[in-house]
Amino acid sequence: MKLKLKRNWTILMCAAMLTLTPHIARAAGTKPTPLKVGATANVTLDEDDSKDYSVPLAKGTYRLVWDARRTDGKWGGIHGIISLLKPNGVIIDASLMSFRELAAAYRVGRTFTVVKPYTARFRLKSGKDGIENWLTIVPVAPNAPIKFVPFGWGAKVTPARISSDNGVGGEIETNESFYHSITLPKGKWSISLGLSHVDEDKNSVLQSTVDLLNVLGFAVTQSLVRVSEVDKQARKEGIVTVTKPTMYLLRVVNDSSGHSYNYDITIEPAS
Repeated sequence: MKLKLKRNWTILMCAAMLTLTPHIARAAGTKPTPLKVGATANVTLDEDDSKDYSVPLAKGTYRLVWDARRTDGKWGGIHGIISLLKPNGVIIDASLMSFRELAAAYRVGRTFTVVKPYTARFRLKSGKDGIENWLTIVPVAPNAPIKFVPFGWGAKVTPARISSDNGVGGEIETNESFYHSITLPKGKWSISLGLSHVDEDKNSVLQSTVDLLNVLGFAVTQSLVRVSEVDKQARKEGIVTVTKPTMYLLRVVNDSSGHSYNYDITIEPAS
């Protein structure tokens, strides 16, 4: 699974945009919906559907956060694209940001800089599966604390802890996800996922994943830990090396077919 994402981009104005003329095409579409910086737009798109938003931007740096969730709520293929257009609907970048993942819900984002006041037009487009979308654009002030945008689908983030014998967890049903936060000091760390069956005392499928996300909720390492066993219980670990104290989010996903588990996340120095 690969995330197609450029690290930084700058919206160019006036004459700079004219250099793109040979490569652009006018996109048919309806009038864009206004969206203010700091507000969140929420729209559900059917298969191969799209929605345009018009965002007035002052000079400065911004972060675009895009949350998407399959409309059926199930783990599976999820695909979307955001295009950048001129205010009149002419396409500047047909694939400004995109993702194609196996998940029930997913978050992507990027930062960008506006060199002079400009009204940007963003087009959200779904793939072969219907998705519910949340689009947020927030200002990024120099040297300001990082501001976390809550997940559009309402997922809560609860603290994890560093302890070899007192992890965090609970019951997780099929297609369900849980998020935990942890600040890891400098060093090498083991993050392990333990699974056991809720209603079965026999060998059966144990299948779940832990993804490592940054403090904004964007993927750092997909499937840092992957449990895929046939047993009564199982535990697997992933290793994270940290060069300075860093806050992470851990996403625990039950991607099995019809199984509920007891899970726990244990974080301890790697041996």
